[in-house]
Amino acid sequence: MQNLLLTGLLACSLTVQARNEEPKITPGVVQSFNQQFKTAKEVQWKQVDEFYRASFWKSDQYVEAYFTGTGNLFATTRKISPLKLPVILQVPLRQYADYWITDATELFVEDTVSYVVTLQSANDTLMLRSSGTQWKPADTRTKRQRLESLLMQ
Repeated sequence: MQNLLLTGLLACSLTVQARNEEPKITPGVVQSFNQQFKTAKEVQWKQVDEFYRASFWKSDQYVEAYFTGTGNLFATTRKISPLKLPVILQVPLRQYADYWITDATELFVEDTVSYVVTLQSANDTLMLRSSGTQWKPADTRTKRQRLESLLMQ
């Protein structure tokens, strides 16, 4: 369930946000962030559902951290090279020979690591989420449906 929630949060973070408002971040969230990510640079905050998302650079890597309103770190994500995916997850991606990988993200939620990849073809985009050693669809909407959803925001 938590992976499904985080996949939804990740999908929200990958879409264009219509509002450019800076959310009011509680002091407890900021303090928790500063303690856990001391070397973070270029921090930007957004509110995503009931979570606060900090997007930042750490050690030349783009990272997102999701905090509860009380300052508890719920999850982190980071962009990775598709070559950094575990080999056991790289092999099944060969069945998508007509697609190329446009995004690979590592998710860390409560001691569990999973991955999300975005595959693109001339006519479609697929988002897959790892579940153990298998891939499952994370977003089954067509390109047109995703675009319509963005336009409605």
